[in-house]
Amino acid sequence: MKNRRKRKKILLYFVAVLIAAVVFLPYFANRREKMMKLDDEIENLQKEVAVLEDYELHLEENRADTEKRYKEISSIMAQFPADMNKETALLYAKELESGLGLRIDRLDTEPGVCLYHIGAGQRRRSLYSYRTVFHFTGTYQMVKQMIDNIQIYPQKRRLVALDIKKDGQTGLSGTAVLNLYSLEVPGQKKAQLDTGVNAHGTSNVFGQ
Repeated sequence: MKNRRKRKKILLYFVAVLIAAVVFLPYFANRREKMMKLDDEIENLQKEVAVLEDYELHLEENRADTEKRYKEISSIMAQFPADMNKETALLYAKELESGLGLRIDRLDTEPGVCLYHIGAGQRRRSLYSYRTVFHFTGTYQMVKQMIDNIQIYPQKRRLVALDIKKDGQTGLSGTAVLNLYSLEVPGQKKAQLDTGVNAHGTSNVFGQ
């Protein structure tokens, strides 16, 4: 009799434990999952704090590096005018004439070609290349100075091709093919420049 009661108590205890497990196991499993997620979030936050602490530790260094890069980028961008057109090429040709004594007999320009875009939104800029051909007459020294001028000119330009032949005893004539560049805001209106040109004759584009 006592054994039956004992077995009955054990069975009831086992059933109670089983019921408790069925009832509370999902709760504890859910709690465990939440704790694991919380541990992951804490770990991520600790990583972010470590990054911020490292950034703060090197704040001055990062600021100096940012300013240096900004100056470098500004220096590069300063080499590219915000606009380019035939008037700009005419003005440059006039500089060569007045500064070097070179005679520009004809100037041929082509529409700009977009090479690539920089930035996005309001900061977007488009780099354009304008193929320009100078037909010139001058001395060897003038042509040499023209080449030097192209290389050191503040605004970016590149000598693509140069064709020279003798013209008389001491003179040279030929063509210089240049790429002129601009960094433009898409859709901007082209500026109208005063070139001081009165006539576009066949012998001299400046009518001089």
